[in-house]
Formats: sequence, structure tokens, C-alpha cells
Amino acid sequence: MKKRTKIIAIIGTVLIVPLVALAILPFVFRDRIIARVKAEANSAIEARVDWRDESLSIFRDFPNLTLRLDDLSVAGTRRFTGDTLAKVGRLQVVLDLGSVLRNARGGGPIVVRSIALERPVLALRVLEDGTANWDITKPTTGEQKASRPLAVTLRSLDISNATVSLSDQKAELFATVNGYRQSLSGDFAKDLFTIVTRAHADSVSLRFAGIPYLNRVALDVTADVAADMRTKKFTFGKNEVRLNDLRLGFSGSTVLADDRTTLDMAFSAPSTNFRSILSLVPAIYLHDFQTIKTSGAVAVSGNIKGDYGKQAFPSFAVNAKVTNGAFQYPDLPLPARDIALELAIRNPGGNVDSTLVQLDRFHARIGSQAIDGALVLRTPVSDPDVDLRLTGRLDLADVRAVRIGAARDGELPRGREQLVGSEVEQGHARKPTRSRRAARAGARRARGRRRRAVDARAGRAPDRRPRRAARCAARHPAQIRA
Repeated sequence: MKKRTKIIAIIGTVLIVPLVALAILPFVFRDRIIARVKAEANSAIEARVDWRDESLSIFRDFPNLTLRLDDLSVAGTRRFTGDTLAKVGRLQVVLDLGSVLRNARGGGPIVVRSIALERPVLALRVLEDGTANWDITKPTTGEQKASRPLAVTLRSLDISNATVSLSDQKAELFATVNGYRQSLSGDFAKDLFTIVTRAHADSVSLRFAGIPYLNRVALDVTADVAADMRTKKFTFGKNEVRLNDLRLGFSGSTVLADDRTTLDMAFSAPSTNFRSILSLVPAIYLHDFQTIKTSGAVAVSGNIKGDYGKQAFPSFAVNAKVTNGAFQYPDLPLPARDIALELAIRNPGGNVDSTLVQLDRFHARIGSQAIDGALVLRTPVSDPDVDLRLTGRLDLADVRAVRIGAARDGELPRGREQLVGSEVEQGHARKPTRSRRAARAGARRARGRRRRAVDARAGRAPDRRPRRAARCAARHPAQIRA
């Protein structure tokens, strides 16, 4: 019996002691690791880094250490003092346990295995002189490179529920991304490896040189990238970007340098369905898009080539063509048909102000009436030169039972969504509608209620006479009494 008890005690000791050691290990090294992280952050970047709380555990990703930082913030300095570059609800970093032990004994870098960011908010800014608030890395000296106190050999990067805003005043580029999620995997310890990434954004808006290119568009990205870390070159094979229902395949390469990024990218739409490009219109995509009847063909292609940096801007071209397009809502008596579009957006490079937007042709027919237009836009940043021609006639009696798209999307107040039996030609409404007459009558009744309320507060008896008689009595009281 005593022998059995002794065996159980030995086995229990062998099992419990390592577990206890693993449980107290994070507390032993916590202050050392936190101090090292703060020191590395402050020595590597020109910004103020802070967080509310931290925790260290070995059981979340056994046998590695997991470091958590809650409410992390990165605030700017110098020209961006007072600006918050980034806020992260929670940052989780998985550290290699062996590297932590070696670093504690006085040698070897701490190796980072994976990073996860929850609810990050990024506010990116570029001033008119090209200064970016994210350019916060300090130049490294030869002595710092030799010490290498922190090494990143990532295996995975996960981002959830991110919000990103970009305001580039120099390039006249403004963008917002909401609900962004991304998973990225690859062996960053090697010089040559493949990065596999999947990304999604609930809403993306983009305005460039005063022109809105994307407006609340859902984004999906699927990409496998061949990375060469020695030359910092990333090559894209057959990858795909999805904007609402529009799919774009893209390929090319990107080379990262200290002061600029070299781009050589091309994209095109594998689908030729008019329905896909129609999905980029928020008023259509957000309401009954699945029930819309569509027909027609579309072609979209483009490319970006050149250097992008403080003193460089790449050339780019975007071409879109629609032929025989048509769409119809289920409750719309007549379709929009014969839709044709030929659009070209080009920039030879060097300056964003060299962008040329050329809409050679726009044509659509609603009912028996046709609308035609053309547009040329030059120097959109310095001095916008707009040449717009639009001709056509639209009889709203053809669609009297249908609310226009703006009211369908909630952009117009209730009561103005219908123009019943009226005709609009060259922007002029020929006669007031029932809804306008009703609105005027309602305004008159409201004025009467306010007048009676004032009389009641003043202790006067309400004047029940017709409006004309009441006005005469106020102007000529003696004549009325006589």
C-alpha cells in the first residue's frame, strides 16, 4: 500500500511540477518581456505607444507564450502631434518560448510567430508636401542591426473588424474602409515563400481628384503572392478582387523601396454581364438587386505602371464599355434599355493633375424617350475643366407608379418621390404635382395652428373668421366696427 502511494506521489509530482512551472513562468518573465516590447517600440518608431492593460499566458498557444495588449494606441509626434495614427482594441502576439528563454539568459532575439489585431482603427494622412503620418520608422544604425533584439518570423496575421481612413491631400485621394477582415499566412522566416491572403470589407468608398469611383462597395480579395524578401519584390499570379457583384482578375508585381513603391499591375473583368457593373450603384445594389432583370455586355480593363512616392506618381488607365444594357425592377412598367457607355480614365504619370476623364458616349432609353451625354474632364485638381453635354426628354408619366431611385434609397424626403403626370424637359417641371399642393395646404394649416396657440397664450379669443376678413380687421379696425 505504501509502495503504491509512493508511486502515485512520484507520478503526481512529475505531472504537477511542470504544470505549476508553466503557470508561473509568464509571471516570472512578464515584466522583462513588457519592458522589452516598450523599449523596442520606442526605439524603432517616432511615435508615442501606450496601452491600458497587458497579459501573458502559455496555455493559449502551448508551448508558446501569448502576449495580449488591450486598448493599444499609437499617437503622432512633431507635425502630427495630437493625431492618433492607430487604435487597437486588442493586440495578441504569439512568442516562441525557446527564444524568450534564450533572451532571458542574455542572448538571442525574441521570435514572433503570429499576430492578431481586433477592432483596429487606422487614420492615415498625407500632407500637401507629401509627408505621411505613418512614416514613423527611425533609421537603424549598424550597431542596432547587429544586436537584432526582436526577430519576426511570422506564420500568420489576422485582422478583424478594422476601420481605415486615408486622406492624401497631395494626390487628392480619399478613402474609407469599414468592417475589414483579413487572414494572411506564410513562412516569413524564409527569403522566398508564398503569401496566402483572404480579405473582406463590408464597405469601401474611394474619391480621387474630386471624382467618386467607389461608394459603399463591398470588397473581397483572394490573392496568392510570391514574395522575395531579398529584393522586396512581390509577384501576383492569377488573383481576384470582387466589388459587390463585379469580379476583377489582376496580376503583376510590386517592389518596395525606402522612398517609393514600383508598381506594374494589370486588371480586367472576366465576367461580361451588365448586371455586375450595375451592382456598383448603391441605390440599385442595396435594394432588391437580386430581383432586377438585366441584360447586356460590359468590358472593364486597366493598368498601373510606374513609381509612387513623395516625388513620383505612376501612370494608369481604366477603360469601361457597356453595350445593349438594360435593367428593370419587378414593379417598373417599363425597363431602362439601350444603355451604352464608353469611358476612359488616363494619366501619363508624373502628376495627379494630368488625369483625363473622357466619357465619349452615354446613351439610355426609358419608355419612348432617349437620353444622350458626353463628358471631358481635365486638370481635376488645380483647375477643373469640365465639358459636359446632356440632351434628352423624360416623360415621368411613363413611370408614375414608381418611386425614383433616390427615394428608394432614402435620399429624398417622403412626398417628393413622385411627379405624377408631369413632364420634365431640360430641368424644368411644367406644373405642380398633387404632392406639392398637399404640402402647401399642410403648411397653411400649420400656420393656423400656430396663430391660434399664440392667441390662447395671450388670453385672446380665437378668430374664427375667414383669413381675408381677419386680415382686413387687423388693418382697418375702425371701418370694420362701423
